[in-house]
Amino acid sequence: MGFRRRFTVEGLNLERFMQAAAQAGAQLTNVRRESGRLLTAVTEERAMPTLATLADEGGWLLTPGERIGAGRAADALRRRCFAVTGMIMIVFLCFVASGMCWQIEFIDAAAYEADLRAALADMGITMEPKPFSMGVRIEHLQKTVDEAQYGRLNPVLPPADYKLV
Repeated sequence: MGFRRRFTVEGLNLERFMQAAAQAGAQLTNVRRESGRLLTAVTEERAMPTLATLADEGGWLLTPGERIGAGRAADALRRRCFAVTGMIMIVFLCFVASGMCWQIEFIDAAAYEADLRAALADMGITMEPKPFSMGVRIEHLQKTVDEAQYGRLNPVLPPADYKLV
């Protein structure tokens, strides 16, 4: 069974449309007459081109609506493709990072490198250059951070700060 789609048909003699749809093999479910000239129903998405042709030939106006059921979920995933991809990447990076050996970084320790290396060697710790490094920078406007921390902006309060760990 494929995806299902809701649709509306507008025009005269809607019973003739339903008979033509049945003869064409399109199964209509949840058929509801909204008014004398308007009908809503649900059908398989693959039947929509057939129904559109019938509507054009019979003088009815067919308007496809939203997908329902699994089709709606597929549309939602398609719309949120970047968010889903980002979440998958984060989970993957966390998985990869969990298997790594963590290390201590000394930044700008060049002047003390020999002393540092000797002191660590005495403790049984060896220093190795790291093969890979990755960083992330996230920027927010100060106004956005202030509103998130304090709610309404108040000139008496100092600028808000936060840390992401």
